[in-house]
Amino acid sequence: MLFHVIDDCFVVVRERGVFRQAKVYRRGKHVYAGVGSGFVRLMHQGGTSRPNMVWDDLSAHVDIRIATGGCPVMLIEGKAA
Repeated sequence: MLFHVIDDCFVVVRERGVFRQAKVYRRGKHVYAGVGSGFVRLMHQGGTSRPNMVWDDLSAHVDIRIATGGCPVMLIEGKAA
């Protein structure tokens, strides 16, 4: 399964006090930020799959919802596939 860019969607990520704006990607139903030459999974409440990185803001996009609990940020079923 490959990563696909979500057009017109951006996220602000922060690591050790440095803020960056990154493109948003999907892989299956999960949502990721493009960071360097890789990808970081976006989780609920600003968490990410990278221990020292959080996300602060996600541009509004009709196909993205933020789940509750420790779940990852997900694409709405049947949209943006």
